[in-house]
Amino acid sequence: MRVRWIGQHTARRVGWGMAWTAVLAVGLVLRVAGLYRDLDHGTVHPDEPKQVVALENFLHGTYVWYTGSLFYDGYPYGLNHVDEWLLRPVLAARRGGQALIHGRPDLDRVPPRAELYRLARALRLLYAAITLAATVVVARFLFPGRPGLRWLVVAVFALSPLAAVVTHFATGDIGVDMFVMLAMAGLCRHAETRRWRWLIAAGFAVGAGFACKFQGLLGGLALALFAMQDAAVRRSFRAFVTAGAASLAGAAAGAILLTPASLIRWTRTWTDIWLNFGFIRNYNVTAEFMALPRHEQVVRSVGSNLGPVAGSLGWGLGLAGVAGLVVVCLRHRSSAEDSAARARVLRSIGGMAVIAFLLSITGKPNVQPFHFSWLVAPLALGAGGAFAALDRLPRPWGRTLGFGLGLLVLGELAAGSERELFFWRRQDTLALARSFGPTVVRPSEGRSAPLRTLEFEGPNPAVFRNRPRRAWADGAGDWLRIGQAPAPAIPYPEPLDWIVLNGPVFPRDDRMVLVPADRAARRAVVGPRDPGALTLGLRSGGLPVRVSVQAGGVRREVSLEPHAQEVVTLVPRRTRRSGNPDLGIVSLTARSRGGPAWVTVLASPGEETRFRWFGGESVAPPALSEGGRNRVASAMAQARYLEGRPPTGTRVVAELPRGDAFALTGPDSPLEAGVYEVVCEVEAGPDGAVLRVDLDDRWGFPALRSGSVPVDLEPGPHEVRFQVAKAFAPYDGRLVLRALDGEALLRRWSAAPATATMLEALGQAHEPGPPPSWRRRWPESPDRAPDGWPTRNARFGRGLVLEAFRMPSVVSRSGDGMEIHCAMGLEPGAMDRLEEHHVFLHLRDGDGEQVWVEGFPLPFALVSAASGLPAARLDPPDLPPGEYTLEIGVWNVRTTLRLPVRADDRSRQERRHRRLEVGRLRVEE
Repeated sequence: MRVRWIGQHTARRVGWGMAWTAVLAVGLVLRVAGLYRDLDHGTVHPDEPKQVVALENFLHGTYVWYTGSLFYDGYPYGLNHVDEWLLRPVLAARRGGQALIHGRPDLDRVPPRAELYRLARALRLLYAAITLAATVVVARFLFPGRPGLRWLVVAVFALSPLAAVVTHFATGDIGVDMFVMLAMAGLCRHAETRRWRWLIAAGFAVGAGFACKFQGLLGGLALALFAMQDAAVRRSFRAFVTAGAASLAGAAAGAILLTPASLIRWTRTWTDIWLNFGFIRNYNVTAEFMALPRHEQVVRSVGSNLGPVAGSLGWGLGLAGVAGLVVVCLRHRSSAEDSAARARVLRSIGGMAVIAFLLSITGKPNVQPFHFSWLVAPLALGAGGAFAALDRLPRPWGRTLGFGLGLLVLGELAAGSERELFFWRRQDTLALARSFGPTVVRPSEGRSAPLRTLEFEGPNPAVFRNRPRRAWADGAGDWLRIGQAPAPAIPYPEPLDWIVLNGPVFPRDDRMVLVPADRAARRAVVGPRDPGALTLGLRSGGLPVRVSVQAGGVRREVSLEPHAQEVVTLVPRRTRRSGNPDLGIVSLTARSRGGPAWVTVLASPGEETRFRWFGGESVAPPALSEGGRNRVASAMAQARYLEGRPPTGTRVVAELPRGDAFALTGPDSPLEAGVYEVVCEVEAGPDGAVLRVDLDDRWGFPALRSGSVPVDLEPGPHEVRFQVAKAFAPYDGRLVLRALDGEALLRRWSAAPATATMLEALGQAHEPGPPPSWRRRWPESPDRAPDGWPTRNARFGRGLVLEAFRMPSVVSRSGDGMEIHCAMGLEPGAMDRLEEHHVFLHLRDGDGEQVWVEGFPLPFALVSAASGLPAARLDPPDLPPGEYTLEIGVWNVRTTLRLPVRADDRSRQERRHRRLEVGRLRVEE
């Protein structure tokens, strides 16, 4: 019996431990997600810059400065002093560690301002943790022996989206949350011990909260309400005066300590604080509103503020908090002193929350919801009183009703937090609006026009997140008329979290997503409110891939050969409503196995046609009139494509000695089928130079290489134009500038589609005759499945299949080379990390001795299977004439291990040495 009791007790403790861990983990995730959101783009809360500047001044020892503007002077910087006091020893320790390691500290005494933003925001997580700990302390005092009720109160605080908002900005708002709850913890200790030092400490916390933001002063209402109740019970006005004096003394000390400027310039500091208080109250308030009678101002303010603020706090939480206050005021008649003290504290905290809420929403017509975050924990504690009252009703109805209402409150907050998490984890539309236009279009003197509507969210608790914006660009008229030019596209060069389906599509296509191998790419697709079907274009590079796409709860998996494409259609089941009534948001997640892939969202039939046409498919392109061609040419001349400029502090992009090469592009900027013009600003050496631009396959597949005509340059600076035509393959190839002779300096380069050449081909596409070579999928079109020696149903490793193998049966030692066809494919669920593997060829003489070794990367064999092109062109072995046995295998260049061989009739030797005999070769003179 004793063992069973211990087991039940342990299980209960483990269960509560898991529940508390889950709540704390969820609260941490909500506060960490988006902590440094868009700091690199300068997107911050409007109050952050002045408060980070204040922190910088404090760390330099400057405590008093004036700007002549009340927006700065007299502003509450109390929490920045706390930041300062915490950072000073940390920064000193960091400098000391550097001095110990390097002999001298390389760090400045005060970090750069950009780092201060990150340090200040990180400290907000510490303040949130202190607030949470203080909430736990107060809940333990108010609800003893009720672990479930305490967990519910803390869960409400952890899940509240408004409580998480203030951790994302380096402002003083979280300071009010922290110090008010520390004040409530001090009040609880005073009620429990009847010692005045705790009341003085509570007052000190209220004063500190006021020094962080002016609304912190309202936390003193709880101390006043408790003192009034305590004096009424004791029937002693003296007790009320004593409690008030202790609280005020502590509050004055807290406000002064966190406002050191008042000790230096007392009169000016407090005068500015008073003036700033009025400035903030009247900020953004119209003169018409100020002219109204006071009662009309109150009515209008309540009418405009009640819904947004209550909605941000949570209607369920607000109603439960008010209900808890009513219940504890009307029902509690216990004569026990400890129970009565708890009731007085709970009435004080609940009354403070309700009174502060009403006072705050009557002050001005438009208040910002995040200023009310400090009321979340008091309302949660008040709601705990309501749930405790329900728990005292006859069972099981009371407990069931309380549990159900608790779930409703948590559900509302969880839904709000999920929405907040969705937006916090994605870039701010303000940063996107600033960067989009200059990224896709060159600056010009043309009239600016909006290219994208970025109203994704609407009103939100953070207020300053995703404010309504439009992306503008200079001279965008042509793009607004044509929508999308019939020209190749590349991925947008900057990281994006959004795919916006309104507005034109540029050559730098912001609807194209790179999906790295074995990683997930996530985007929010913003389109029509009812999106219907979502059309996606999938493409692979030099490796076969398995692409999994999920949109709005619908999943699809597609297998692609190397350098292939496929169009798939999904009908999302879930669409997130945005703040714009005309737009909806669909979450898109793409994963790729085997190699990287590219996913393009196609919003119209014309975009799908363009996608197919420049992917090597034989589809009819759109017919363009002469005026349409002129508009396309004008738009393409204005658009930005691929560019290369010298790094900061240098004058050249690259130095090219004789025989050297420089990669202009990489696999992250794949090239569709088309004709490209590469413009290079170069300076030839004293002996001149011979340059050429080549198109290389990412893996070096020989049959996919092509190049431009070489250009012979005299010594000196030149602007050289190269033209390169490419089929769709290699899609993830690269443009390379080679110095065939001489030496040169590359100062700048750019690459763009040769629009005139392709428009001419576009006009001829409807005429009879073969299409141009660059319209093909492959540069050559040999037999797709060449006949070869039997492959014996061979497999290597996990799912690598040898489909066909062919090479000359007779070679001459003086020959020009021989083509090797080695076609390999993958079975479903085959191995990953294909790029680490190579195919090896061993030639053995009649005595079984190995006399020749050759090989090539495994991607060559995979491309050969998809295209029918030879996997390699090798020189004939310089061996004595005779008969030789050819063997093949696959090995991992990283581990140097060979893959096991499986075949229908493999021998023991083949199994042991992990190689497979595929035929015989005769070498002749």
